[in-house]
Amino acid sequence: MLIQAKGLSKIYGSGENQVVALDKANLTIAPGDFISIIGPSGSGKSTLLHLLSGLDHPSSGSLTYDGQEIYTLSDKELSAFRRRQMGFIFQQFNLLPVLTARENILMPLLLDKKQPDEGYLNQLAELLGLRERLDHLPHELSGGMARRVLLCCALMESPKLIVADEPTPGLDAALGFAAESGIPYGMGLIKNRYIGRTFIAPGQSARGDLVRRKLAAVESSVRGKRVVLIDDSIVRGTTSGRIVGLLREAGASEIHMRISSPPFLYPCYYGTDVDSRENLIACSHSVEEIAKAIGADTLGYFPVQQLGELAGSRDYCSACFDGRYPTPVPDDIKKDRFE
Repeated sequence: MLIQAKGLSKIYGSGENQVVALDKANLTIAPGDFISIIGPSGSGKSTLLHLLSGLDHPSSGSLTYDGQEIYTLSDKELSAFRRRQMGFIFQQFNLLPVLTARENILMPLLLDKKQPDEGYLNQLAELLGLRERLDHLPHELSGGMARRVLLCCALMESPKLIVADEPTPGLDAALGFAAESGIPYGMGLIKNRYIGRTFIAPGQSARGDLVRRKLAAVESSVRGKRVVLIDDSIVRGTTSGRIVGLLREAGASEIHMRISSPPFLYPCYYGTDVDSRENLIACSHSVEEIAKAIGADTLGYFPVQQLGELAGSRDYCSACFDGRYPTPVPDDIKKDRFE
């Protein structure tokens, strides 16, 4: 299947509230190609994937599959095209909670009134380590197992195109924490994926405004509850403080924050736009002080001493945690080098 995108753009809102999520993207994907779309948070990666897969409509531009402009199809035709020609692996698992793993996997086939190939399903389940989990509901699966179910869903009809969005680190950590602790997982915050990294915004006020535009608390999930808030890191503390504040406003009785990385103590010169240790809250505050500064009842980090155990080797970069840089530190550091 030859895929050609020409001038794809996606714009949300208008006037001062206008957000250009994607600006005139051009892309050709030949049969057999493996394409990785790389860019910073908020650059339009997920938007492009949603447009390429027909899950969203562009503001302008065209998209053809073997010469067929898919946005001329009716909603029913487009739905059938996606179901029969594509496999999806989403950031959010999007598994139907009342169906077992097996039923989620087979549902697209049943919608097309096709007889499922049980032999192929068993082969995929064996390959992905799902044989003992096929009759489990989504909430009974770990984050890793849920992703394997998504892989099985994506491969079941041998699609011509597989679209996979990047995993969300905080979500995976939260699902793992829930599985190990026995504390039920819930979605306490809704994210606007069209707002980029808040910790690199210029100025404290701007960062705070972006946090409120980026996240909204789900009051029904948190009101009157003790909440364990999971995130992948704390940089300046601005984002964490505003998130804790949002959950407090939504009625959470206690907030215990857990971070799936060690404290961020040193600048990263390999892609994270933090130019000095002065901007890293962990450099000047203890864990207890950070918890107080962000408004959390307690705070815990992943121990830096256990990184090797987690990675399975020493072949990884931990410079932002321990200052051991694999290359010489650059002399000329410019704040806007990634902008």
